[in-house]
Amino acid sequence: QNEKLNGELETIQSNLVTTETNRNNCAEQLKQHQQTLKQYESELKTAQQNHQNAEEQLRQQQNTVTTAQQKLQKCQQKEQQC
Repeated sequence: QNEKLNGELETIQSNLVTTETNRNNCAEQLKQHQQTLKQYESELKTAQQNHQNAEEQLRQQQNTVTTAQQKLQKCQQKEQQC
C-alpha cells in the first residue's frame, strides 16, 4: 500500500509541475497578448487621428475650391458686363 501511495504522490507531483508550467506559459501568453493589444490600440488611435487630420485637410481644400469657384463666377459675370 505504501508503494501505491508513493506512486499516487509521484503522479500528483508530476501533475502539479505540469500544471504550474502550463500556468506560467499562459501567464506569459497573456502578457504578450496584452502588449499586442496595447500596440494595436496605439495604432488605432494614430489611425483615427490621421483620419481626422485628413478630413480637416479635405474640408479646407473644399473651402478653397468653393472660394475659387465663387471668384471665378464673379470674374465671369464682370466679363459679361463689359
